[in-house]
Amino acid sequence: TSVHRLGWTDRRCTGFVQSDGSVLGKGRFHFAAPSAADPRAKTDVSGTWQEWRDNVAALCPGNSLLVASVSLAFSASLLELLGLMGGGLHLRGSTTSGKSTILAAAASVSQAPQEMLSWSATEQGLAAAALRLNSKLLCLDELGEIDGKVLDVAIYQLANGTGKLRSNSHGGAATPAQWHVAILSTGEITVAEKLASARRRAMGGQEVRLIDVEADAKPYGAFSNLHGCKDRAEFGNRLNEASSRYYGAAGVEFVKKLAERPSGSEDTIRRVLEMFENRLKAKLMQGDHVSATRVLRRFALIATAGETATRMGLTGWPSKHAIAAVEELFDDWLERTRSVGVRDGAEAVARTRSFLSANTARFNLLGVGKAEVAAGSCGWKDAGFYYVNHDTWHMIHGNGANAAAQALASAGLLELGDGAHLAKRMPGRCGARPRAYAVRAEILSDSASEHGSGAA
Repeated sequence: TSVHRLGWTDRRCTGFVQSDGSVLGKGRFHFAAPSAADPRAKTDVSGTWQEWRDNVAALCPGNSLLVASVSLAFSASLLELLGLMGGGLHLRGSTTSGKSTILAAAASVSQAPQEMLSWSATEQGLAAAALRLNSKLLCLDELGEIDGKVLDVAIYQLANGTGKLRSNSHGGAATPAQWHVAILSTGEITVAEKLASARRRAMGGQEVRLIDVEADAKPYGAFSNLHGCKDRAEFGNRLNEASSRYYGAAGVEFVKKLAERPSGSEDTIRRVLEMFENRLKAKLMQGDHVSATRVLRRFALIATAGETATRMGLTGWPSKHAIAAVEELFDDWLERTRSVGVRDGAEAVARTRSFLSANTARFNLLGVGKAEVAAGSCGWKDAGFYYVNHDTWHMIHGNGANAAAQALASAGLLELGDGAHLAKRMPGRCGARPRAYAVRAEILSDSASEHGSGAA
């Protein structure tokens, strides 16, 4: 069978095309796109996987960011097998925190750390890199270097694994390039801050695909255990030296074992993934951020990959060490989003109150004659509620309209609609019975401020 891209050859993941065009696995595959291969790519491997385990992986235990990042590198080869989209982590911290050292260690699973990329690339350049690293980890250093407008599109494109639709030589639509990559990013700012610099607002989908992780809050910046080194600098030098000497072989062995896996192995991996998802899901509370479930799935995949590599003998870590590290990061993420959620909830209440106070006259009185919306009207009102129409609600809250509705509902200031709807269906005398956001009139009272401070 002819294949035309690097990485896994088929959805069943029975063969894997390496960077030099050679094929691992049991299936009979012929790589028919030699221009995509690099004949010098034998340099993608230096040393044996045992040497990598004893010199790089051995420095990870006790360092949750290291364990999770290396596990993320292994997760790239599970994406297609499990039918999952790409995505990953953004390590945010100060210049000397050690986040770039972690990036190099994670890269060493499947490639030379010297080949790591910077975010300072065009949209097309990032897509080309993702295609070249299909089924591997895409390492991107220094988020601050990318144009915010490019980042806005790039996160979706890289994680979803599909290039732009282009025309072929005959004028028709060419088949877009496709890939599956895990992403590990570093930077001193968050994705949201970078987008804001380009007057873009971070969407939930971006923050789920590239999860923000604090990388300078450990006892030694990004690290907790220096493994006998006198300080963070010495540990960083030791890890960087090991990563630049031993790389690539662990990733090759991982995909080789996956490609030659015995019957039933895939089901075992799926069961482990489900078990870890349930374990993390048990940590959720009512009112947690709407993206928490999707974020925990990424963390569960990372843990599954780390534990799978450990069972294969590739890491030398104790059993359940990867899930423990991932739990620590997920707990930190939950704590931060809960505190941010409280602040954002209070802001949503304040924005809504301010708008209603200034625009009360623009709401039609419900129950008096025909209640169709007049030009310039914002909705309806009665003794207990302001019914804010769709356009007005989105004008008030922008891209955070749904999050604002959930925040007000959590604060007891918005009555939800039927089923999963955030907005209520209006009665027949309101024309075509549109949906509107039913905000309790008490939001205009002083006591509503207390509700807002507790919104999540």
